Amino acid sequence: MKKIAIVFVIFFSVTVFDECQGHSDGAPVEQCEQMTPNHGSSPQTGASPYEIKVTKTYYVPGENVGVSIESSSDNIKGYLIQARSVGENSAIGTFAVIPANGEYVNCSNSKGAITHSDKLAVKTINFDWVPPSNLSGNVSFYATVVKDYSTFWVKLQSPELYKREMQPTVQGNSTSKSMTNPATEPTSTANSTCKPGGNPKCDGAQTKHSILTLFFSSLFVALWQTVIET
Repeated sequence: MKKIAIVFVIFFSVTVFDECQGHSDGAPVEQCEQMTPNHGSSPQTGASPYEIKVTKTYYVPGENVGVSIESSSDNIKGYLIQARSVGENSAIGTFAVIPANGEYVNCSNSKGAITHSDKLAVKTINFDWVPPSNLSGNVSFYATVVKDYSTFWVKLQSPELYKREMQPTVQGNSTSKSMTNPATEPTSTANSTCKPGGNPKCDGAQTKHSILTLFFSSLFVALWQTVIET
């Protein structure tokens, strides 16, 4: 009888100790939508020491977006992070790289969310997220962050990101700027149709031509008279 009692006490003690330490292997798939840990306590509603930051104010489909969970005071003991269209409950996009002691959670897709895989005690965790090609509308990152087993914040939200369309390349711009309308290009044949009275250059050319014509005409007449007289 005493042996049974001892075994029961040991089992009970181990169970309670394990629960007090928290789940070191991260959030299960079942928590993808609610993002609430099964810790037997309610989420915090006051100000959070944690902040979800992004490196851009916009996203472009196919381009990585940097996101981080940060705190200047309290360690991060656990987390679950995913991106969602604002107002929606499903994870979107994929995370490109798993941080140290992290693992993917199959929320909407096999790389749609990340959680911790082991015990943590850090103040910053960085991620790279890739938006899907068909995404539109504003996007935010949502994270549940654990301070200790009974103290956690659910669905902390990052600033919203808007969709920015792809910009034309520099080469495309320079090419389009360098293109001109052949009809408006001046050509060398324009000088051959020059008419006096409308262009100073044209008038000057005509004057020089008249003077030269008069000079050579006078010279020819003088030479011709000299030949006749001799």
